[in-house]
Amino acid sequence: MDGLTIANRGLHEYEILRDGRNTIAITLLRAVGELGDWGVFITPEAQCLGRHTVEYGIVVHGPSCDANGAAVLAYQYQVPWSVRQTSVQLGGLPPINTFLSWSGDCLALSAFKFSEETGDIIARWFNYSQEEQKLGITCDFAQSAYLGNILEERRVPLAIDDGHLDVTVSASEIITIAIPKNS
Repeated sequence: MDGLTIANRGLHEYEILRDGRNTIAITLLRAVGELGDWGVFITPEAQCLGRHTVEYGIVVHGPSCDANGAAVLAYQYQVPWSVRQTSVQLGGLPPINTFLSWSGDCLALSAFKFSEETGDIIARWFNYSQEEQKLGITCDFAQSAYLGNILEERRVPLAIDDGHLDVTVSASEIITIAIPKNS
């Protein structure tokens, strides 16, 4: 065993203790009766009285960031599967294509939305490895795309060929891609 990933559902607070054993401490429940650094505010509802259930999973893996797909499993663990059958819908995309597809090792999609300012399609990834990674994106209808910033502003035009583009993502980097709505 070279690595250990803790997958969680709603347990976002943790700490790696400096106890010489790399102990992972997970906060299962944060409950308080009062809040405030500038005065005391009584918060009886924040005591979280009653029964609670927590869910987490432990994924043992090798040293590589994609060993056993640990990061992918941890992300998937956070979102329960949901299925709903619908009737046939009208739309502009044929059912055999996808809206957007991507590939890349050690990369995680963290946002996919429309920009509230420009209406651009915004897709954001982060590289959870300590090595440079290649991100390949296919969006069949895209005529143009931009490397953006965290504020979703277009910064650098990207070369796009028949709906496909490649981007290099530095170690531990977060990148934002903006695809104009009139693309």
